[in-house]
Amino acid sequence: MKKAIIYRLRQLPLFVLSIFVLLILCAKPIDRYGMAVIKAAGEKFTMGQKGLANAGPIEVTLERDYAIDRTEITAGFFTRIMGYTPSFFKGDTCKPVENVDFTEAALFCNKRSGKEGLTPCYNPNNWSCDCSKNGFRLPNEAEWEYACRAGTTTPFFWGKKDPSKYCWYSGNSE
Repeated sequence: MKKAIIYRLRQLPLFVLSIFVLLILCAKPIDRYGMAVIKAAGEKFTMGQKGLANAGPIEVTLERDYAIDRTEITAGFFTRIMGYTPSFFKGDTCKPVENVDFTEAALFCNKRSGKEGLTPCYNPNNWSCDCSKNGFRLPNEAEWEYACRAGTTTPFFWGKKDPSKYCWYSGNSE
């Protein structure tokens, strides 16, 4: 399953992948990181959605509690950790970083962990993640969807209403 998730992440456009740079602390969250604690160990929820190819509904049980950053990683924060910015949009360091691939995101997690005195989760030889480490990592697919759903059971967090009233996507943008 981990290989399938990594494969799916690698297939995403780089802009979409930048959103996945919301990080998770593998061990017990510590307030000084400013992360939102999600009490999820043993929680069950339906992941996926009817009518979507390769994303049909399945019941998932989460393995552990986790913490997730409350906002996307900004270009400024990425630059402070990595020493450079991969972003196409330069100048505004408060915008989310973009143009980050999986390997760069994993390297960012490891470097951030090192700067915080934590043990990195990713093995730089093959980029596998060891969740027994206490460093930062990317959320897995189930953790990401659980956080995004925010306790709802509808297709969107706002319910079943037309998404064009709530967000921009390929169907309503030029």
